[in-house]
Amino acid sequence: MLARLFRNASDADHSRVSRHRLDMRKLNTFWWFCSICTGAALLTVSVILFTVWQQLSPDQARIVMEIITAYPGYFFCAVFLALFILGFALDAISNLYVRPVKRISEQARIIYSSNPSHRIPMEGNRDIRSMVSVINDFADMFEHLSKDITQQILQAKTQLEKDKNLLAAIMAEMPEGVVICNTKGRILLFNNMAQKILGESTQHQSQEYFIGLGRSVYHLIDRILVEHSLSVVKEKLEQNHPNAVSYFLAPTRNRLLIRSETLPVLDSDNRMTGFILTFKETSRKIDHFHQISGMLYAFQNQLSLHDNLSGNYGTLRMDILDKCISWLPLSALSAGKLAQFCQNQLEDNPDIELVVSGSSMQRRFFGDLYSLGVVICKIVELSCEKSSLDQKGQCRFALDFEAADDQIQIIIRNQSDPMLMSTTKMYEKINSLPSLEYLLKLNQAHWAVVLLQETGRQQFTITLKAETQSDLPKHFRSPVITVGRPEFYDFDLFQAGDGSESLMNMDLNKIRYTVFDTETTGLNPEKDEILSIGAVRIINGRIQYRDEFEALINPQRSIPMESYKIHGISYEMVEEKPLINEVLPRFKKFVGDTVLVGHNIAFDMKMLKVKENSTHISFTNPVLDTLLLSASLHPVETQHDMESIAQRLGIEIIGRHTAMGDAIATAQIYLKLIRILNSSGIFTLKNALEASRKTYYARLSY
Repeated sequence: MLARLFRNASDADHSRVSRHRLDMRKLNTFWWFCSICTGAALLTVSVILFTVWQQLSPDQARIVMEIITAYPGYFFCAVFLALFILGFALDAISNLYVRPVKRISEQARIIYSSNPSHRIPMEGNRDIRSMVSVINDFADMFEHLSKDITQQILQAKTQLEKDKNLLAAIMAEMPEGVVICNTKGRILLFNNMAQKILGESTQHQSQEYFIGLGRSVYHLIDRILVEHSLSVVKEKLEQNHPNAVSYFLAPTRNRLLIRSETLPVLDSDNRMTGFILTFKETSRKIDHFHQISGMLYAFQNQLSLHDNLSGNYGTLRMDILDKCISWLPLSALSAGKLAQFCQNQLEDNPDIELVVSGSSMQRRFFGDLYSLGVVICKIVELSCEKSSLDQKGQCRFALDFEAADDQIQIIIRNQSDPMLMSTTKMYEKINSLPSLEYLLKLNQAHWAVVLLQETGRQQFTITLKAETQSDLPKHFRSPVITVGRPEFYDFDLFQAGDGSESLMNMDLNKIRYTVFDTETTGLNPEKDEILSIGAVRIINGRIQYRDEFEALINPQRSIPMESYKIHGISYEMVEEKPLINEVLPRFKKFVGDTVLVGHNIAFDMKMLKVKENSTHISFTNPVLDTLLLSASLHPVETQHDMESIAQRLGIEIIGRHTAMGDAIATAQIYLKLIRILNSSGIFTLKNALEASRKTYYARLSY
């Protein structure tokens, strides 16, 4: 029986498109047929009457005209009664035969595509009701069979779920943040620590950075740093290096400093299909280092009167500080890459011009791109004073790289007028910034400030260890090779699409969506204000309940009692909340490049459109409306409000008339509608938009 069901389902797939088109035209075809028949009947009657009129004698024709002239009301009543009886008969035929048949196909599609517990209402004539009863009996069998199969699948997955939950628990409680990405930088997996470090902002009111499945990691960590780390990993893989791992320091968008490790994920052919970022927050270690350094400096001052003790203590102090640092395994870095990074960091400062020179731009040395770049930029900014500006109003610096034996020197020369601060003052400024000393020691670098006698200008040098063939890191980490994973744990995360194909031609199940809803002070977009926005994302056909957006908004006006009775939002609840021009930029970041989905979304989009001039935020994303999709799929149904659609699809709405509650309900409805769309031959975003535009509701505007 199962084989026959699957075979029938396969045969049905080949005729979905043509069947859907025929179903959509049944009702219109019937009324066209009735109109043509009525017209033909009227034409026949007219021809017969004209023929009879021609056969009448002049006296008979005169008598007929006198009767019609004397009793015109009776004549028109007879014609009207005949037309009324004809219309009533046609409507009865439509209600008893045509509409029920059309509704049967729509309701049956809901049963096998979306809601197996749905049943076709008993309506129409006796024969149609008998057919509906048989279909509902088959629906009962289909529902029981589906439940049995689902139960068997759930039992088979029990052990798999235990293993998956165990891994999820381990990932969630790891002390390190973990983010797994595909080759395009799209996040496929992250744990709680990653969300805590990357997702929390210290400036909630002005900006917010979102971490979630399908989002880009480059919105959270500087793209240049991640790409440089990946280039190091790829280079090691090409060289069959035993330690194909890269390390780097990076600032997060919420102003934390993290120590990160990049690990490649390889397929069975040793091709890189993604990468893993593990990281720890290291900002507190800089403060800890500064506190110890300060105490050691104070102790050294106390010993300054004793020459012997002071000399020995200098070496001891350096040893103690070295022990305080969590050493970062350094990767090979080219001089040209570091110079480019520094120029990019300083290009927004109009007072500074950095010129790169030197014959050792291709030389490689061990260091961290971000931390060394920060040190160089900070030294340049500290050296730039108003008294040293040139005729263009700029401080000009030259960045040079010189190689000698197993070392490389980074030389920063001030080429502006030699009216500079003293060397001692320069030392004091640098030592006053604990992060610089920490970052220099982290790179195992030595620094010095030299005053050139022949030019009177200062020169700052940083000495680093150059890369040699004998240098091999002592810390080894193997790449993750997906072919070697246990067979009971098959996630296939890296098969997720990266959105490179045309969005309009993408499968509806593969598109990333943001489903949202708004609550307002009224129904006039030109005069009313938004009170709240709720949104949730759909990734790979699943609602991401943890990746949500919810905000109350101060409308700066009173809230009518009629609106309060619907959504329950009072002015006291929003009086101290942010304004719309603060919330919309955050919502824009949350939406990103996803497709927007809503119920009667034309109203919500109009509310956002009205705010474009004041907020300078516009939403140009493609838009889908569950109201239009429902009307397209079920044209016979007269009710397409959220409650009616949810009832047809077997969805229970929780939190109705709250922005977040309606957004979640709309997301659940949309996922159910996707199945019906697919069964009706609508597979892509382009198909869905075309189907929506053909409905009557698409003509409504706000």
